[in-house]
Amino acid sequence: MIEPGTRQNKIHGVLIANLTAGLLAAAATWFLWIPFVYHMALIVLREIFPWFIWYKPYERVSSEIIDNDLWKPLPFLFLATFFLLRRAGYAIAGIRRGKKPWTVGRVFRTLLAAAVLVPSAAYFLVPFAFTAHYQIRTFPPTGHFLQRQKCSLCHPADRPFHYMKESAQWRLTVERMRESNGAPIDGEQAETIIAYLARKNTYDDASLFRAKCRRCHGSDVLERRERTAAEWELIVNRMQHLSAFAYREEWARQLRRYAAEHLAAATGDAGRADKILFERRCGRCHQLDRVRVPEALSPGVAVVVERMAAKVPGMIAADEAARLADFVPALPDDAAEFRSLFPHDRLVEATW
Repeated sequence: MIEPGTRQNKIHGVLIANLTAGLLAAAATWFLWIPFVYHMALIVLREIFPWFIWYKPYERVSSEIIDNDLWKPLPFLFLATFFLLRRAGYAIAGIRRGKKPWTVGRVFRTLLAAAVLVPSAAYFLVPFAFTAHYQIRTFPPTGHFLQRQKCSLCHPADRPFHYMKESAQWRLTVERMRESNGAPIDGEQAETIIAYLARKNTYDDASLFRAKCRRCHGSDVLERRERTAAEWELIVNRMQHLSAFAYREEWARQLRRYAAEHLAAATGDAGRADKILFERRCGRCHQLDRVRVPEALSPGVAVVVERMAAKVPGMIAADEAARLADFVPALPDDAAEFRSLFPHDRLVEATW
């Protein structure tokens, strides 16, 4: 039997522990969890950025994340913090709560809490997974404190994290800070900072290739037809022409490099050289499958090539005109085979 005074003290202790836990959980949410979730949202936007072909879909998704999704993980974080702090408060106050029977009221409260916690936790897991992936991808953080110390001398230390650049571009940036702006950074410190920024603020070649090429194609498709580095370059150039947003020049440079190092055949035969010539000369102004339209070549291939050479003096040499006149009629009539030779000649809209 619990004495009245003891019972009253326990009730007061429970109320104080709950009130304190609630206030501390609210403070943690405001000062810790909201900035933390916002930071995770920025990492999500950074990680998904290369996967978008057009700007408008990315603008729509990013606006949805920033405007509508930031608050959704907060109920989970608030309640989880509250329950942990409350339990700690009980332990400090020496309050022991025995097992309670499952009454209708307790079942209702549990279901209500679950209805809030489960969806909120699900929303939290997505940005948390992106953040964890980013931290693993950019590990180790060597140079973090040096970068903050040196870069904060002239501007906010976070300013470099507003940009994504290649490693070579970060080197130019740091060298410019040293030589033109007089940043007090010696050579060894510069190398450390460059390496740190390149880890944190660079899409490596493999990641970009996965986002730009493997998002639609598997290895079987990419390796089905042997291509030289020059042929891969032309494919990247065509994609860059279709969407300068998704294939900005520094990204295209990385894709060409990755394809040349990991996919390209060592050498090409004469037929492949004529194919590259066709892509470079005719693809400069036209979609390549235009040659499959009978009316386009009705005067004869040699006549059309000669006409194109006259329109753009110096673009097609005399020996190249002869090679093109021989190569074009040998192209396959089958549309699928033609597309496999010259992928992304026309834009393929993704259904998602």
